[in-house]
Formats: sequence, C-alpha cells, structure tokens
Amino acid sequence: DRTGITEPTEEKALVEAAPVREHDLEKSVSLVGSVEPVDQRMVIPEMAGVVDRVHVEEGEEVEKGQVLAELEDDDYRLQVEEARSAQRAAQAQLQEARAGAREAEVAEAESAVDMARENKKQAEKELERAEELHEDGFATDQQVEMAELEYTSAQEQLKTAEAALDTIEEGTRQEQIDALQAQVDQAGVAVRMAEQALERTQITAPADGTLAVFELKEGEMADGTAPAAVLLDTENIQVITSLPEFYVNQVQVGDKVLVEIPSARADPLQEQVQRIGELPPDEARSYPMEVTLSGEGQNNKVMAGMFARTDVTVDRREDILAIPRHALVEGEEELGVYVFHQADSHPARARERNGLVQGTVELVNVHTGISEKGLIQVKEGLQKGDRIVVAGQEEVSSGDQVWAEKVLDNPALEKRGEAQ
Repeated sequence: DRTGITEPTEEKALVEAAPVREHDLEKSVSLVGSVEPVDQRMVIPEMAGVVDRVHVEEGEEVEKGQVLAELEDDDYRLQVEEARSAQRAAQAQLQEARAGAREAEVAEAESAVDMARENKKQAEKELERAEELHEDGFATDQQVEMAELEYTSAQEQLKTAEAALDTIEEGTRQEQIDALQAQVDQAGVAVRMAEQALERTQITAPADGTLAVFELKEGEMADGTAPAAVLLDTENIQVITSLPEFYVNQVQVGDKVLVEIPSARADPLQEQVQRIGELPPDEARSYPMEVTLSGEGQNNKVMAGMFARTDVTVDRREDILAIPRHALVEGEEELGVYVFHQADSHPARARERNGLVQGTVELVNVHTGISEKGLIQVKEGLQKGDRIVVAGQEEVSSGDQVWAEKVLDNPALEKRGEAQ
C-alpha cells in the first residue's frame, strides 16, 4: 500500500490512545478522630462538706450560675453574723471618736476645773494662816508642813483638771482616728471572707450545658479536690483528630475538610479547620486538629464520643499535566508510559481503517507527582497533547507497530481512570 497503511492483522496489537491534558489535582489524607464538645467543664466543689440539698439530676440542662447543690452551712452563717457584729462595733467606735466630746462631758470637765481652783485658793489661805500662827508661836513646824503639802496637792489637781478639759475640748487625735479606721477596714475584710466562705457552700454551674455526669447525693460527703459533675456544651461540638507531622505545615486554619460520622447516618459535612495545636501529645508525632461542626452537622444526632473520619487536603495543584494512573508501565527502576506516534501525522495523508489509526509506540520514562482519583501528575517526560496508550499497553513493547483507536479527547477515559 503506497500510503503505508495496512489492514489490521493479528501481528499488530490493538490499543487505545488519548492526549495528555492539564488537570487540577488535590491530594487528601483521611484522618480518624472522635466527636467532642467544644466546652467541657469539670465541676469541683470549692470546699469539702456534707451535701445538704441537691437541685438537679444527671442529664439535665443547666444555665451558668445555676445552683446544682448546697452543702451544710450553719457554721458558716454563724461566722458571718459574728463578723458583721464586730464590724458594727468598730464602726460605732470610729463614729464616736469623729463626733468628739458631748456637751455633758465638757460641762463636767469645767466643773472639775472650778472645784480644783477653789480647793487651791482654800489651801493657799490655810497655808498663809499656818505660817502666821507659826511666827506667833501658836503652830508647830509639822502643822506648817501639812499645810504646804495640801497646797501643793491642790495645785496638781488643778493642773490635772485643766489638762482633762483641754483634751476634751480638742477632741480625739488623728492618730487615734486612723487606728480606729484600720479596725473598721479589717472588720470589713473579715465580713467579706465569711460571706465568701458561705457562698462556697453553694455548688453552681460554671457555664451553660448538659450534666453528663452528676455524683452528688444528699447526706454524702463532697470532696473539695475531686470532680462532682461533668458539664458538656452540647450546642457546640467539634471533631478532634491528629494531623501527622509530615502534613502539619500543609494544612492551615480555615482550610475546608470533609467530615463523615457514620453513626449519625448523615451525608459527609463540608467544614473548616478551627485550630491546629502547637504541641503534640507526649511521645507522639501528630498534632491535635479541631474541626467545629456547623449547625447542619449538629442537627444529625451527633453525640460526644462518636467515631469521625476527616478528609484533609494536603496538596493542591492547578493546570498540571496528569494522566490516568492505569496508563503507567512499571519498569525495573522507573515508571514509563507508551507514547503513540501516528504513521503519517499530516491530516491530509493520514488514513484510517474502521476507525483505527496505524502507528508505533515508544516507551518513555516519566517522573510523577501527586495522585488523586485515578489521575497522577507527570512532572517530566511528557508534553501537553502527547497521545499515550491508555489501554492495551500490556500487549506491546517499545517500537511495536500498532493499531490505535483514535481518541482525541475522551472524558470517559478520565472517569475510568478515577474509578481505578
């Protein structure tokens, strides 16, 4: 045949060929984890004591600040009353000091001064009379000495009375008022401490949520160091999984992930990465990753502790050369692909028989990259538009003449590649 085209024979293998095209590829990994509440609180009593009253039951929804149980508080109430009584006494003393002396006290002090003056005058007259009698020989030395002592005593009594009056009129010194104010402040602190101790006998919910565990019973002892209840935020739930060290720098907060929770019997959920931990758990090479579930996910009877699978994209490439994975031929050391070369590439001279095109195949080594959904990236070895053998390659060798089904752009091949 002058055209170089021969009819298909048994000696020539039949293959399918397709052009190399550009694709957008994503590589993802599947991580396993569990559903957990975003907020989980351990309720620990602030003090030990006997449980007096219980107001809730396990499984009940509670609000922040709601009283869950109360400890016996008789002793603490007495301490509050005692502290308040001491505070009132200290305040009364301070008020009295600031008010100063009363009128009756001033009048009494003035009367004492007047009396002391009269006594001094009388003692002075007695001393003068005793001295005159002594000069006339009618009084002894002892009688004069006694008169002198009485006069000196009267002088001292007057000074004392005048000093007392001055003190009352001047009022309490500032140093004494400051000391009384300090006592009032100290009494106030004692009251607050007693009231806080009384408040701690009430065990309250630290947040809104559901009591997943509640172990307090009336009449039993509550431990101030061990959890008495576990409070879960069932309105906001998340999936916690572990991100391997190899991928930790390829995933960012905000990246979209696909979450599947088989027990919830729901469709996979499109969610976002909320947080990636800075430190791995002890002796681990994976970092904790949190994915908060949206309202749609929470409406599917998702419960804490359920198994979850999270698909995370760790690599994304756009407009890269990619071929069906099944087109690869494994060599001893490298991977290859059969490239189909048409016998006569000129469209006007190329001839077909029964929809087949004659040509040869050449085994070309290729370097590959990421792989996803049946497609694999080709980094080196091929160019866009090259036609490669996608079926029948196991029946040929490099340099063989073949008949190829002319597949210029067949989406079915890509779908077949995704399925493999």
